[in-house]
Amino acid sequence: MRNDIDAILKPTPYDNMQFTSFAITALDERHILRVMHNTLGYAPEPFVQKVRGQICRSVKLTLSDEVQARMAAVKVRWPNAKVSEFREPEQWTYPKWRKGRADLWV
Repeated sequence: MRNDIDAILKPTPYDNMQFTSFAITALDERHILRVMHNTLGYAPEPFVQKVRGQICRSVKLTLSDEVQARMAAVKVRWPNAKVSEFREPEQWTYPKWRKGRADLWV
């Protein structure tokens, strides 16, 4: 994502180097993992892409025994289910937001 500041300030080449890259994945029904990389300028774009790629590729996730057991149960219940790029929207249940400072989430 990039901040659109054209309406506020005259853009400069430096503004194009300020952006945030992130990846989000669900870890379970209650937790997500969010990896963010803020680019604030100064470094050439190919270098930033290389570092960002190395960081993202270094994250290795493995399924817990509980999740593997749940997956096995799902495969038994729906043996012919296939992963699809298209599906109907889910009915989203919004979580109760935790009150506190965001910088305490580590």
